[in-house]
Amino acid sequence: MIAKYDDKEKRAIVGVLAAIIYADGFVDPGKVDYGALVMYELGLPHNFLENGLGVGPEEAFEIIRSMDDERKAIVREFLKRMLYADKSKPHKHELRVFGEILDRCGIDRS
Repeated sequence: MIAKYDDKEKRAIVGVLAAIIYADGFVDPGKVDYGALVMYELGLPHNFLENGLGVGPEEAFEIIRSMDDERKAIVREFLKRMLYADKSKPHKHELRVFGEILDRCGIDRS
């Protein structure tokens, strides 16, 4: 499922996933674990975020918007899985942030 992403794209993906993690004001361990799994799958070091290597939201949206449709679809799947990583129904704030990310990144909602 992992397409080839450059370092900039990987940082953007982690950035939008982090937005879902923090969307409802509660950092769920299941979401953190899923984020760590995605970082591992992308080949990022475990201390990636601690080292401040992420990108800001606007830059992340722009980077993802420039991806081809196949890679955007994979990002959409990462985001969908993050919504349910805590094994519960997504919070309304998480759903709002999810929709905003899809719109801002030019990702099809299907």
